[in-house]
Amino acid sequence: MNNKKNIGLALSGGGARGLAHIGVLKVLKEAEIKISFIGGSSMGGIIGALYAAGMSPEDLASAAINKSKLSELIQLADITAIRRGLFEGHRIRALLSEWLQDIRTFDNLKIPLTLSAVDLNSSSEITLNRGELLPAIMATSAFPGIFPAIDHDGYRLIDGGVLNNLPVDRVREMGADMVIGVDVLFQVCDVSTGWKLPIPTPGFFEEFYRAEMIMQAQYARLKLEQCRPEVLICPQIPSNIAIFIGFTHAEQIIASGEHAARQALPLIYNLIEKG
Repeated sequence: MNNKKNIGLALSGGGARGLAHIGVLKVLKEAEIKISFIGGSSMGGIIGALYAAGMSPEDLASAAINKSKLSELIQLADITAIRRGLFEGHRIRALLSEWLQDIRTFDNLKIPLTLSAVDLNSSSEITLNRGELLPAIMATSAFPGIFPAIDHDGYRLIDGGVLNNLPVDRVREMGADMVIGVDVLFQVCDVSTGWKLPIPTPGFFEEFYRAEMIMQAQYARLKLEQCRPEVLICPQIPSNIAIFIGFTHAEQIIASGEHAARQALPLIYNLIEKG
């Protein structure tokens, strides 16, 4: 359809649950709703970057489903020896580079993109929207304790979801007249199954880790109250699909995003028509 507004898309972090973004992108594409700007944190940043680089929702879904087999996921797990995180992330970096093909910088993207990260040195949010793309993707998804921090442009960067899990404000700053936000962690912080880690850990660590994640989720809700999108899509992903070990449910997660986006279409059409 002929958009009368510059529509921005804000994609939240959420690990495996973030695969729901693919279903949302599929519906928006089918509805011919043009996206002018994309902002993302963590998994939302990964999906947003690949889409902005030119991967279609169908290609994204195929890639996610192909990698959802346990044998494929194990091959991506490169256990670190230096204990800065559970995994080195080199194999994931290589896979992302393969998917990006010749897209190396933000300037090469087909859709303007901003990724959110957090600098450990200054304890502040850093927006990444220029220069090399792959280090920025690794930075926005460097979940503390799981992947090591990324040294980039003088910063020591970790997952953007720590301070801005649904970067609606960053998308507005890009020039969007209307923002569609997709929050895949909307209901998960109230259930323990959503926080399971990919390897066995001591009970005290599980409790500490879950407390940290609850604080992050509550901060995200407060931030959402300060800057709300015109449309908020919250896919109803089963609470037993955990953010780290839920990748084997890729098809189900993608379908939940597709269903939620279809339900939101009437509101999106109405807001576009108002101009």
